Amino acid sequence: MLAEQRDLALLFKDLATLRTNADLFRDVDDLRWRGPSSSFAEYAERIGSSALVDRAATALDVNREDRSLDVVQTPRPRGTDGPASASQSSAP
Repeated sequence: MLAEQRDLALLFKDLATLRTNADLFRDVDDLRWRGPSSSFAEYAERIGSSALVDRAATALDVNREDRSLDVVQTPRPRGTDGPASASQSSAP
């Protein structure tokens, strides 16, 4: 049975492969949702769910409120640019 579906199995193997060399984004802020795109209302209408436009607007307002609560990162002390090493561990 697997031999009959070999091409399909290889396709799924390829799709499941994590790529570490793919350009995804320059900065984590590029992933922040900034609201619906200009074509969102048309899409929502096409799928018969025009209420999504109002929901997206509400979500955008909430997102803006949440941004005002963003955590300010404090600088790390020198020599601590990653997880604590064994020498920095507080364990006895």
